[in-house]
Amino acid sequence: MSDDSNCSMSAGKKCLDKLSELISLEVSGDEIYGIMAEIISSVFSEPENTGVVISVGDEDWHSSSYDVSKEYSASLKRDLELGGISYGYINIVYYGSSYSGDEYFTDRDELFLDAVSCRILIICLKDDGRSELDSCNVDAGAYRQILNNSPFIAFLWDTGEGWPVRFVSDNVSILGYTPDDFYSGNILYADLIHPDDLKRVEEEISGYLSAGANDYTQEYRVFNHAGEMRNIYDRTIVRRDEANNPVLFEGIIIDITERVETEEKLKLANEKYSTVFSLNPDVIILSTLDEGVVLEVNDKWESFSGIHRDDIIGKKILEFGLYLSSDDRARYIDGLKESGSVLNFEVNLNIMNTVRTAFMSGRIIELGDAKCLITIIHDITEQKVVEEKLKESEEKFRAVSETAIDAICMMDDSGAVVFWNKAAEEMFGYTSDDVSGKDFMKLFFPENMVSGSEGGLERFSDIGWCPHKGRIFESELLNKNSAKIPVEISSSLLILGDRNFIVSIIRDISERKGYEEDLKDAALKIRTIFDSIADGMYVIDRDYRVIDANKELYDIFGLKPEDLTGKHCYSVFHDAEEPCEVCAARDVFEKGITSRVEKSVTNPDGLVLYYDTFATPITDSSGNVVQAVVSGRNITDMNNYRSSLEEANKKLNLLSSITRHDILNSITIAIGYLGLMKDNIPVEDKDYASKLGMSIKNIQKQIEFTRDYQDMGIKPPEWQAIEPIILECLSEGGGVPSGVHVSLEIIPVTIYADAMLKKAFCNIITNAYKHASGMNNLSFISGNEGGNLVFRICDDGIGIPADKKESIFRPAFGRKHGYGLFLVREILSITGITITESGNEGEGASFEIIIPAGKWQSA
Repeated sequence: MSDDSNCSMSAGKKCLDKLSELISLEVSGDEIYGIMAEIISSVFSEPENTGVVISVGDEDWHSSSYDVSKEYSASLKRDLELGGISYGYINIVYYGSSYSGDEYFTDRDELFLDAVSCRILIICLKDDGRSELDSCNVDAGAYRQILNNSPFIAFLWDTGEGWPVRFVSDNVSILGYTPDDFYSGNILYADLIHPDDLKRVEEEISGYLSAGANDYTQEYRVFNHAGEMRNIYDRTIVRRDEANNPVLFEGIIIDITERVETEEKLKLANEKYSTVFSLNPDVIILSTLDEGVVLEVNDKWESFSGIHRDDIIGKKILEFGLYLSSDDRARYIDGLKESGSVLNFEVNLNIMNTVRTAFMSGRIIELGDAKCLITIIHDITEQKVVEEKLKESEEKFRAVSETAIDAICMMDDSGAVVFWNKAAEEMFGYTSDDVSGKDFMKLFFPENMVSGSEGGLERFSDIGWCPHKGRIFESELLNKNSAKIPVEISSSLLILGDRNFIVSIIRDISERKGYEEDLKDAALKIRTIFDSIADGMYVIDRDYRVIDANKELYDIFGLKPEDLTGKHCYSVFHDAEEPCEVCAARDVFEKGITSRVEKSVTNPDGLVLYYDTFATPITDSSGNVVQAVVSGRNITDMNNYRSSLEEANKKLNLLSSITRHDILNSITIAIGYLGLMKDNIPVEDKDYASKLGMSIKNIQKQIEFTRDYQDMGIKPPEWQAIEPIILECLSEGGGVPSGVHVSLEIIPVTIYADAMLKKAFCNIITNAYKHASGMNNLSFISGNEGGNLVFRICDDGIGIPADKKESIFRPAFGRKHGYGLFLVREILSITGITITESGNEGEGASFEIIIPAGKWQSA
C-alpha cells in the first residue's frame, strides 16, 4: 500500500477530521461506522453505483447505496489488521457496467480506507505496548501516519494512581509534549488535568467503573506544556480482565477549546439577545412582513396590551384591532419596504379600549427564506401629556416663584445668578436686574466664606456636583446694606441640555432664631425647675438605661452624672442584673400607663429608705412609649408613722374587742334576768319591760355592728382584682341559690380600694339573695364610661321603690335590715368610690358603682 502522496494524506486527514467532528458531537461508535460507510461511498465518481459494507466483529454497517440483491461488477475487500490481529474489514462493490479495472481503487482510496482502520485501531487497541506497535506490519505505520496527522490524540492509560501512560500518539505534540515525556514516567496523565477539574474527573470515572460501564466520555481542562489552559473532549474505552476488573483505559482526546470558546460566545450572545428582547422596557414584536403574523413578543407585550402571549402568537396583528386605522400599518410597511427600516413612526393605537400614542421603529430581517419584521413600540402617551403640560408648567413655575414667600435663586455652572424671584428682591433688597449674571458667592457671602469656593464651582460645572444637595443647611447672607440675615438654604441640581444649574430655596429664619433663643431660655428654666424639685427624679429609656436625672437624685445617693448616665437603673439603685419584679416603669413600658409602687432603697450610708415611686410615659409623635420619667418621694418617716398608727389601732381594736365582749356578756345577763322577771312584773309595768327588752337588743345590734366596722380604714387601700373577689363571694355561704343564673360581662381590671372591698361586694350579693324576691338572674357588668369604670350588679327581682333608693344606704334602714348597705357605701367611699341604686321597681334592682379615673386600671 502506498502512503507517500499528498492526495493520500489529504484524504486520510479528511476522514479523520470528520471523525473528530462526530466524536465532538458525542456520536456513538456504532453511529460512526454507519456514517463512515456513507462517506466512503461518496468519494467515488459514481457513489450511487458504489456500495460499502464495514464489518467489525459480528456487526455490519451498510451505506444507503448498498444492495445485497444486486449483481456487482467489481469488489474490493480490505481487511483491517494490526500486528496480526484482525479488527474486521471494509468491502466496496461497484454495480455499474462501465467498470474498467482498478481505476477506482487507487492508493489514495486505499489510504482513505485506512482512516476507517485507524478509527477502529483507536477504539479497539488492547494491551499492545509501544514496542509491539513498533513491530507491527506496514499497516501500523500507515495508521500511525494518519493518526499523527489527525486532530485527536490516542492514549493507553494504566489504572494506577495518576493514570500512567503506556502509549500516546506522536501528535501529543499538539499540547507541546513528546511521547517520551510520558514514557519516562516523569509526567502522569493526571498531571495535565486542571486541579479544579481533577477531583470531578476522578469521581466521574469511579462512578462509571462502579456502574460497570465499558466506555464513557468527559470534558475537562488540561494544561499544555507552555502552561496554557485547553478544553479537552475525552472518549475512553475500558478494558477488563476475565474477572471483569478494569485493567486498561483506551481513549482519544480532542482539543475543543475553540468550540468551547465559540459556545461561550454564542451563549453570551444569546443571553444578551434574550435580555435585550425579554427585558426591554419597550414592546418588541417579531412578525411576518406581508401578512403580519406574530412570531414572538417580549415580556412587556402583555402588560402593555393586556393580551396574553399565547393568544397572539400565530395570529395576524390586524385581527386584534390595535390600529385605529388599517392605513397606519400600510404606511408603516411601505416605509419599511422602501428603506428597510423605519424610525419613530408616530401612530395612535387602541390599547385596552384606550387611545395610546406610540413611536414604532422597525427593521426588515430575514429568517430562513422568509422576510420578517421586528418592531419596537415605545409608548409616548405620557410624554405627549408632559409636552402639553410643559408650557403650562413653565408659566405655573413663574407664577409660583413670584408668589412664593421664600427666595428662589438659580445659578449656572459658573456661579452666576440666572433667576431671582420677587421674594428674593424683598428679602435682600436687590432687583433681578441687579443680580443677573453676578457671582452669587461674592455678592451674598461674607468674604471669609467665599475663599476656596471656586474649586467647588469647577466640580459643579464638570461633574454636576451640587454643594449641600439633598439637605438643608443654615448660613448667613448679606443683604444690599451688608447686614447679615440668618437663612436656611436647600439646593438641588437641575440639568438642562448639557449644562448644570443649582436651584436654591432661601428662607429668612431671623424670627425662628429668636424663637430658638427663647426656647433655650425655656429649656434652661425647665432644667432649673427639674433640679429644684425636692423629689429625686430620673428619665430612663426602654432598656432601663438612665438618660437624665435631677440634682436631688444625685445628692440623695451621692452620685455624679458619670456614675448614673447610661447605666441601668436597677444596677445602680438595687445592685441587680435585671429589672426589678416590682417596678413602676414596668407598667409604663408594657402597658403604656402611669404606675405607682412603694419600694425600698439602701442609701450610701446603708440605711433602708422607703420611696413612693411614680413612673410616667414619654411618647413619640406616633404615640409609642419611648422613655419613662420616674420620681421617688421619701416616705420613710410616713411609713414609720403608719406602722406606729397601725400598732396603736391594733391595740385599740383589741381593747374594743375585749370591751365589746364584756358589754355583750352583760347584755346577755340583762336579757336573761329580764326573762326571769317576766312573770313577776305587774301588768301595768309589762309595757315598760317590753320596751326595755327592745332597747337592750338594739344596744346588742349596735355593739355587734362595731365588730364589722372596727377594721375599716385600719389597713391602707390597695390594688385589688375585681373578678376573683366576685367569684369568691358567689362561692361563699353555700354558693348561688338554686334556680339563679349568674352572668359576668366585666373587663379585667384592678381597683384601688379599702382592704374590706370583698366584704362590700359580699354584702351586696347577700342583700340580693335576701331581698330580691322572685330573682332568676344576677348579672355583673362593667365598662369604661368617660374615663370612669362603671360597675353594675343587676337582678330581676321585685326592685326597690323610688322613694327608698337612698334610704337603703342609711344605718339600720327599716330596723330589720341592719347596717349592710350602709357599711358597703362607707367601705367604698374611703377611696372615693360611689354606689347608688338605679333600677326600676318591678323590674329588678341595679346597684351602680362608679370608680373614678386613676382609681382603676386594666389588669
